[in-house]
Amino acid sequence: FIRHGESKWNEAEHKIMKKGALVSGAKAMASQRDHALNHIGIEQARALNRRWKAARDQQEIKAEDVPSGISYGEKPTTDDEKAFFEAELIYSSPLTRALQTCLFALEDHPTILEKGVKLQRQLREVKNRIGWDALGKEVGDEIPKRVKEQLSMELKEKPEILKNLSEDDIKKVTQVKIELNDTLTHWWDPDRDTSAEISERLSDLIHTLRFSQEKTIICVGHSLFFREMCRAFIGGGHCFPKNLSEKEQQQQEEPEQKDAEGSTSPKSKKREELMSEEERLTWEALKTMAPKKKLGKG
Repeated sequence: FIRHGESKWNEAEHKIMKKGALVSGAKAMASQRDHALNHIGIEQARALNRRWKAARDQQEIKAEDVPSGISYGEKPTTDDEKAFFEAELIYSSPLTRALQTCLFALEDHPTILEKGVKLQRQLREVKNRIGWDALGKEVGDEIPKRVKEQLSMELKEKPEILKNLSEDDIKKVTQVKIELNDTLTHWWDPDRDTSAEISERLSDLIHTLRFSQEKTIICVGHSLFFREMCRAFIGGGHCFPKNLSEKEQQQQEEPEQKDAEGSTSPKSKKREELMSEEERLTWEALKTMAPKKKLGKG
């Protein structure tokens, strides 16, 4: 599993965490959807590409060849490296930042050269309360077009930073075959994902992987979805598969209620308590942007 590099959404989140940037950061996040990689994310993906190629060629990466701000984790085992090199299928989330990461990180991988990349809608990000980054923008053939356009746009905006990237590089990585698979129609959900829906997606993806003819598969996706997968199969924090009763499903999907004085219901308060610090600050900033308008689901 490969998580995408830093995106423009992540960059806006960092701004939100800084004093005085709550509203400006939230506006940057809410003004777009299907956010692309920023220059840091592009360099992260390309750094991963250099790392696995160096391992394949049994070479060491020199410190001066590692871009500023990029750090490598522990060296994988020989068996893991071998499985990666010999992976027979590559899946990617259809969201722009994930597919861009996939194309750069896996450039020249034998499977991407021979078979290309297969889009998999179930690998998309989990949609939480403020998850505009989980909303797609294009379907079908327009997905790879957007990927290329957004890369060219970032290069034009940051040529001094992306000095080692050229339009020819972008053309090379985006000319591989991209199998559109299950993204020919509307493939994202505008509403917040319930636990039951997440479990259903996990089940669908795991069954797809388990019964695939390929022995080893590379999946490029998103942190929240991979986190739910780890909880389901490692941490035990997510009940999988989750078979909810009709009453439980109605309770999960019940819209937030307010009492006669306009106070948020205990259920809604509990949801806010479970938010991460970044989510909470973003939500507070968004409420100041539209104080008289009730924000709906998503």
